[in-house]
Amino acid sequence: MTRWSNLSVRTRLSLVTMAACGAALALVSTGVVVNELLSATGQVTARLESVADVVAASSTAAVQFADPAAAEEALTALRGDASIEAARIELPNRTLLAQYGKGFKEGGRVLGPGVRQVSTALVVSRPIVLNGSVIGTLHVQGSLRDLDDRLRRYAAILAAVLALAGAVAYALASRMQRAISGPILRLSNVAGSVASDQDYSRRAVKEHADEIGQLVDQFNQMLQTIEQRDAELQQARERLEERVIERTRSLELEIEQHRRTEEQLLVAKAAAEQASVAKSAFVANMSHELRTPLNAIIGYSELLKEDAEAQGNETSAQDLVKILTAGRHLLSLINDVLDLSKIEAGRMELELSDFEFDDIVRSVVTTSEHMAEGRGDALSLEIPTPVGQVRLDRTKVQQVLLNLVGNAIKFTEKGRITVRVTCEPGNVILVAISDTGIGMTPEQIGRLFQEFTQADASTTRRYGGTGLGLAISRKLASMMAGSISVESEQGQGTTFYLRLPRDIRGAETVAIERPRGHREALSAPAVESNGYTVLVVDDDPNARDLVQRILMRLGCRVISAINADDGWQKLQAERPHAVVLDIILPGRSGWTLLEAMRDDPKWARVPVVVTSMLDIDSRSLELGAIAHLTKPLSPERMVEVLTSVLSGFAKPACEVPVIMAERRTA
Repeated sequence: MTRWSNLSVRTRLSLVTMAACGAALALVSTGVVVNELLSATGQVTARLESVADVVAASSTAAVQFADPAAAEEALTALRGDASIEAARIELPNRTLLAQYGKGFKEGGRVLGPGVRQVSTALVVSRPIVLNGSVIGTLHVQGSLRDLDDRLRRYAAILAAVLALAGAVAYALASRMQRAISGPILRLSNVAGSVASDQDYSRRAVKEHADEIGQLVDQFNQMLQTIEQRDAELQQARERLEERVIERTRSLELEIEQHRRTEEQLLVAKAAAEQASVAKSAFVANMSHELRTPLNAIIGYSELLKEDAEAQGNETSAQDLVKILTAGRHLLSLINDVLDLSKIEAGRMELELSDFEFDDIVRSVVTTSEHMAEGRGDALSLEIPTPVGQVRLDRTKVQQVLLNLVGNAIKFTEKGRITVRVTCEPGNVILVAISDTGIGMTPEQIGRLFQEFTQADASTTRRYGGTGLGLAISRKLASMMAGSISVESEQGQGTTFYLRLPRDIRGAETVAIERPRGHREALSAPAVESNGYTVLVVDDDPNARDLVQRILMRLGCRVISAINADDGWQKLQAERPHAVVLDIILPGRSGWTLLEAMRDDPKWARVPVVVTSMLDIDSRSLELGAIAHLTKPLSPERMVEVLTSVLSGFAKPACEVPVIMAERRTA
């Protein structure tokens, strides 16, 4: 079948025609031969039957008297027919009476009444009848060799006729098939030419109105359709190229504009950073210059106080005590300013050592007991499970704890202060300092960790202080990969939470977890964790901290990044449910991260809230952001947008919400 399928149309048409002619001739020849065979056999049978009837009639007397000689004489009449091979006369009891010739054959195939064929001989049997009674039987055997010779001659003639007819049929078929295969082959040539040259304007020539002509019409119609669609595609391609060129020019202009804006912002940022460094260096130097003479004042005041007490001059001693107290307070303030300037200038270093954390907490509590007694406060320490040895900066841990405990004592009068030390998962130490003091409002908490700032003016007038202690404590905790958070309610007291790693080596920054009472920038009550993760990408720590607080109050887990590359890595590793993205970042801008998310089907449906100093909300929404908030951020607007995002998380099947945001600026 494979070989037949590989033949050309011409060859197959010729072979089919020749095969049809050959089959017809073979059937006709076979019919002629069979007819001749039957006719010749009938003639031989009729002749033998006629001879047998004559001999049977002439041998009646011989059989009646059972005379073998007379019977043999009757059989001698068969000698005149050369085709008769043998004959015999039998009595009714099958006794042989007379016989002619030899080689009489028994058995064979019955052809009719009294006729049978044995090999190449035909035997005819006739009864010998006298007065209606059978008195014997005559058997005559004739040869069929003449018939076989005739059949062989017929076969030879028919074979020659078949061969000649086949040759003639092939010659005629070779010429006649061109009327069918010619148009098909020409159509095939046109199709091959169109396929190789991609020239759909060519057409096949219709030669006849038969089925092949219809095929040519359909083929030409198909070429016309393809040519028309190809022209339309070419026009669409040209229009698309023009639009791409226009869009590319527009993007180049936008990119150039953004680049210039970014350069200006970077220059301004560098100038601001340089000014900040200069300010920090100046403050550090001035603090050092002020502390040197102040130490002399304190030292001489102590000596003079001792002399006055020894001489019994109480008035002078009391005055010197006031001078000494004021000097020490001033030294404490200068030390705070110096520490803050060192931190901002990057000159503050950690001195790591191994120490028992429980011992340092007990030492701080013991040192602070005298101050608590002076305020009428009850100071207690709770360590349910010993923390054991840690590796941190012992001095800075002690400084932070003293500041937090002292702050609690300062704002609590005749109340209770509790220091509780526990361990959290991940080798994190949690120190909670709770008091029953005056407490704070959410607005006051928002200003709590700003330098040179206290809760409000009335607090400064009543309790004093510069507002540096908590700011320095938070920065020192951050240097040790820790954090400080607070919860408070006005009139109900305050709790500070200090989180530190057990070993700072290889530790990641401990996330600030806002407790239940903290309501900074939020008016809604606290919620439990909703199981969703939000990625905040911003190089500004203050803006990042504000967004983190709001998200954690909404029950979200927050992860942060400071540039686009870090944000992309966090996106791949943490798979957040939403992203809060700044635009002006170190290195690549936030636009690149937003475009990369929209080009990747995996992140295309993750909601993105853009925050930036650039008021280009149309650009943000065009790239797929759900909202654009202009810095400085409005906590109320941030809460509104993030609440809308989180409300979409409640949809079934964990489907990421798609929020249609209005074009607004905060």
